Amino acid sequence: MMEFYESTGYIYFEKNTTATTEQLRSTYLRWCRDNVEKPLAEKTFTRVIKKDADRLGIRYDKNLNIGGGKRARGYHGIHVMVRTDDFRK
Repeated sequence: MMEFYESTGYIYFEKNTTATTEQLRSTYLRWCRDNVEKPLAEKTFTRVIKKDADRLGIRYDKNLNIGGGKRARGYHGIHVMVRTDDFRK
């Protein structure tokens, strides 16, 4: 996962940004395809990113406001740079 965290063009870490877990997972899968890496299973991905949250300077939020009155699980302090609605698992 460290290579994904340190990649350019996929995500960046910055205060006052957010990303849903679904956006992060979709971006991770895109990174894996682009880099010919075998992706972690969905639950493993979620467990690893939660474990790494403090080290990355991000904060998990199970009730992240995603606009329009909608809520989702996600993180504060990380931003997805690619359009995740352009690709799916």
